[in-house]
Amino acid sequence: MGLIEVRAKVNDDARNVPMHSLAGQNGAGRELAADRLFLKEIVRQSTVFNIAFERAWLRAINPATPYQDVEVLADIQSALFAAIITRRILSPEGVKKHPRHDHRADSQRWADERAARLREHLGIRQESPIFAVTDVRNSYEHIDERIDVLTTGADAASVTDWSISDGTAFNTIRDECGVHYRLRVFYPAGGVLFYDNQLIDLYHLDLEMLALRTSAESGALPALTSAGTSQDWLFGATQMVHLMSPDRVRPRYEDWVRSRTGLGEPISTDFHGAVPSTK
Repeated sequence: MGLIEVRAKVNDDARNVPMHSLAGQNGAGRELAADRLFLKEIVRQSTVFNIAFERAWLRAINPATPYQDVEVLADIQSALFAAIITRRILSPEGVKKHPRHDHRADSQRWADERAARLREHLGIRQESPIFAVTDVRNSYEHIDERIDVLTTGADAASVTDWSISDGTAFNTIRDECGVHYRLRVFYPAGGVLFYDNQLIDLYHLDLEMLALRTSAESGALPALTSAGTSQDWLFGATQMVHLMSPDRVRPRYEDWVRSRTGLGEPISTDFHGAVPSTK
């Protein structure tokens, strides 16, 4: 009988670091451990999405917020990235060959089987909004290509590259190549994000991510944790190491602060004392 996850104390810090076992004796329970680890990641990414989207919405809906506010865009991109990670966990594509597999197809099959188990654990329906993230993922990741298209001989004379909308938007007509000259528009009241002629329903996606988190936290994770108590989980030998020479930490921090100040973007020094001093 044993715990699949334990908390390790780090020096005198009150915070503990979680250690998650990957298997029991002779590799027993490896599938259960993998599913539990992925479910934890889904909870984490869903939480990131919900926090980032709520923050973006609250800022964007405020009439005092400028139409091209970059903080709203930063939070939307953070939310979309979290949704993309979640979507890849639940429906992996183009998986690279794992070191212990002979062929890429073996790794893809492994990922597909794992994803199917996770979808079953969470009761995800086939029409889940999480799978629609693919529609805008490539466009957002390849903004450089979209701008290249616009700047290599477009018929239109102007473009709206990013804006928050009150329900209306400038919509330059398409050219002969089918290009729509409106890159990114977020309509907070409607809960939608437009990218060219693509649309993603962020209200629905927000609720779906919240539902995934709730399903994992209240159902799937406790069930797997309970099932895992019959295993003797292994954690192996561990060694505490420094991620960086302590003598380098303070000089690096101070150089960063000076450089940001010199570039006109000073950073708060409220936690200056939390950075270790050179011994």
